Amino acid sequence: MIVENTILNRLDDLGLFLGYHHTEQPLVIQLGGNNPDKLAKCASIAQEWGYSEINLNCGCPSNKVAGQNFGASLMLEPETVRNCVKAMQRVVDIPVTVKCRLGVDKQEGYENIHNFVSGIPECDHFIIHARNCILKGLSPAKNRTIPPLKYHYVYNLTKDFPDKKFSLNGHVQDVSQTKEIFTENESLFGVMIGRAAWHNTAMLAKLDDEIFGEPTPQVPVTRRSIIGQYMEYVDEIIATRNEAPSAVVHSGTDLALLKPLAGLLSGCPGASKYRKSLFQSEKRIAERNSNLQEIVQKAMDTLPEGILDKPISNVPNIDSDSNADIKGSDLLQEETKLSNVLAT
Repeated sequence: MIVENTILNRLDDLGLFLGYHHTEQPLVIQLGGNNPDKLAKCASIAQEWGYSEINLNCGCPSNKVAGQNFGASLMLEPETVRNCVKAMQRVVDIPVTVKCRLGVDKQEGYENIHNFVSGIPECDHFIIHARNCILKGLSPAKNRTIPPLKYHYVYNLTKDFPDKKFSLNGHVQDVSQTKEIFTENESLFGVMIGRAAWHNTAMLAKLDDEIFGEPTPQVPVTRRSIIGQYMEYVDEIIATRNEAPSAVVHSGTDLALLKPLAGLLSGCPGASKYRKSLFQSEKRIAERNSNLQEIVQKAMDTLPEGILDKPISNVPNIDSDSNADIKGSDLLQEETKLSNVLAT
């Protein structure tokens, strides 16, 4: 998410926030804000930079964001959301979509998300994290795990609004679960995999075959070949950083460029040692006083022989709860806390 004022106050340095590599297209930009005029200006700028879609964030549970009356708190003001969507649609030719939750705080029933969707008739596509957001009492991390999932609410929306598109988000852990969700409701437009793909990047190797029915490459893709291609991408970004929108630019530090490699070995022998090696030079990386190729090679050298050259399609089975923010007895405590929060 990029906040409206961040863009409007940094018009001379937009590459830092809006820059991307051409291979990342089609690319969606998510905007945060509640001012229709400001959001319209940001949407116009984003379209000029070549983005394929504008998404309005109505689901962020951060107290800082909610305190400025955007993110999930916007679900309490559907008319404001509607005005923001219409303002952006007037100035761009690309789709304007909304990412939201099922409701906020004590808005527990299906009627809340139904009314929210019906109150924004101009929006054709809603991406819905299928749980409530508790603005007072739960941290952003716990808001991703504690409020109960209600996939059936999103399924019901596809029936009640057949002319609209709905994508489901929320604790989707792997490709198999994605297939199950599409099987349960063929009317869904999409399924969003979030942190699970970050923690176990290799799972994405199964998507083309199992979801889209595309044939598996004749030459097996390995983690070594993926890292090699990715480092070519990194070198190109570093060489041309902060250039014009049509060139290769990147927002963030060299450390940000390394982070996507962290989950590539998840579940494999030596993965922990690999990650530790990858980020042990964090201070040098943050200061851009580093040789990323050298750092990555050293991390690869820590792995047992043969791991990098196995077909990536052999994705290890990782416990779906292994990356959860809250586990075991902590979960019970937080569920009790949620009940207490909602009772007040």
